[in-house]
Amino acid sequence: MSELISIREAARRLGVSDTAVHKAIKAGRVAVAGKTDSGRPLMDWPDTERRWLANSDVSKRSHVGSRGSPVRAQDAPRVKLPTSDRMDEAPAGSGDDLGGDGPRSGRGAGYAQARAAREVFQAKLAKLEYEERTGKLVSADEVKVAWYKHITAAKTRIMGIPAACKSRYADLPLAAVAIIDQACREALEDLANGRN
Repeated sequence: MSELISIREAARRLGVSDTAVHKAIKAGRVAVAGKTDSGRPLMDWPDTERRWLANSDVSKRSHVGSRGSPVRAQDAPRVKLPTSDRMDEAPAGSGDDLGGDGPRSGRGAGYAQARAAREVFQAKLAKLEYEERTGKLVSADEVKVAWYKHITAAKTRIMGIPAACKSRYADLPLAAVAIIDQACREALEDLANGRN
């Protein structure tokens, strides 16, 4: 029983692109059987399939089986993914994520894994953005700059202790000021080297 179908539907059934069908029409390997009211070409099925198989070199097409019929996902050879020990194959009869046995049904488990990983990544990114907006998360660079300013201010204050002591206590001997200065420097060196 013949039916008139669009070029896109013919391409889907043949397992090729729309462009390949358009090229076959221009080359005369398949024929247009009619047109819609709007002028779009229609193909006669199964006549288009017979002509396609008779006029195409199927041995050069990786997506076409040995008898000339398009390879379905469940008929495709199983291959191991380089990043997983699981087989990249959709369960027989499952079709693709949208249902059916269309040409996209070869996505299989590999596509589902990639999509799941993408969803996890997007959820983590959304959480980070939310925490940043609510003030629970701050920029590492901002923390480094603020920390550097605090450390520099603390060092300046500690190094100023001997001079402050000399100005407050005018009769303080210079030997005592030198001892205080040495003690401050040793304390800063210990802190800089991680010694408590």
